[in-house]
Amino acid sequence: MDIYEYLSSRSIIISDEKFKDNAEVSVSDQIQLISDAHKRLLDGKEAIIPRIQSVIGREFEGYKVDIKKNKNYINKIINNKSTNYIEDYLIDEGSRIIKKAQETLSLLDLEIYFSIIKRSMKRYEICLGRVDESSLKRDKNEIIYIRSNKYIVYDLLESDCYNYIKKIKRRKKGYGINNIIDEFVNKSALDQGSIKYLRILSIYPNESMKILNKCRNGRIDITNEDVVSKFRNAKECDGIKLL
Repeated sequence: MDIYEYLSSRSIIISDEKFKDNAEVSVSDQIQLISDAHKRLLDGKEAIIPRIQSVIGREFEGYKVDIKKNKNYINKIINNKSTNYIEDYLIDEGSRIIKKAQETLSLLDLEIYFSIIKRSMKRYEICLGRVDESSLKRDKNEIIYIRSNKYIVYDLLESDCYNYIKKIKRRKKGYGINNIIDEFVNKSALDQGSIKYLRILSIYPNESMKILNKCRNGRIDITNEDVVSKFRNAKECDGIKLL
């Protein structure tokens, strides 16, 4: 059975139609839909489906790599004999962001983390990857539609919730993130360990680190003052106090 057959057998259809963000769909309804999709994917799951990649643990490890690389990047700028205004700003802001990232990851209880990984591997948990209103919907006949199977992977169920949280935070509308986490964990019949894990991920400075990554990789011109506004916008999404 391939991925298309597997999805279809669980009333999940890949649609070529471009979904529109439906303002009438509440955050609570979307969380319910994510949870229901997960339950269908888990139902009767007994073996690995060909061509689905496993990325279990990759996000957390990727964050640790980003921290290390960005620390080296900031230190390289510090060691320059002369710096300009923007580089000085980048040193200050970059250092604060990296510190926040390190402090956040240090809060994670590894025993809880590994127990979540063990559960995910044992149950062959599948994530859709993109689960916001423009990528995941349900019709009146209870058929679930997704935009693509491109992002479907073996991963922790919590990863889809985290992906949705990141989308919510970018909207800057002040949704209660902890309420989203509690609701997802409750609807998904997960435990307190999942709540702790998701709450830690939700305060990780993801958007700010993405901007820092782009600076390091040369995708953002650090000689342009526009980089300051990019960091300000990212920090606002992350909920970091602005300088």
